[in-house]
Amino acid sequence: MARKTLAQLKSGRDFVDVLDSYALNYEFSNLVTISGDVTAAAANFGHPNVVTADATITLPATAAGVAVWLVCGADGVRVTVSPNASDKFLYDVAGAAGTDDKDIILASATSKEGDYVKLLGDGSGGWNILELAGTWVDEA
Repeated sequence: MARKTLAQLKSGRDFVDVLDSYALNYEFSNLVTISGDVTAAAANFGHPNVVTADATITLPATAAGVAVWLVCGADGVRVTVSPNASDKFLYDVAGAAGTDDKDIILASATSKEGDYVKLLGDGSGGWNILELAGTWVDEA
């Protein structure tokens, strides 16, 4: 079924049409596709980065206000987000105080298209996890 416009959705009551129209689609003009290991840089900041194959995304040293948004592009894709060795996720996925140089991981066994994490650098200690969806875990 094709995606419907808002006007078309308002004219009917078919919930399937709503779900089809809400499906993850990548129509951002500034979208970046990641298909392997990469160190995030300016081209990755402030807009969606869709990870289409297993990848480790290494974050640069934290800088105040730098935002990184990573989206899983397909079911079964492993996404590992690794802070700079001297940085951390200020609070990890489990909600505990973070530890320098510990990753967060979206495992391939549990990943679904559309799972994501939004990060914001604080400029001194590391990265804040602003939002996430999916089953992310902290590196042991």
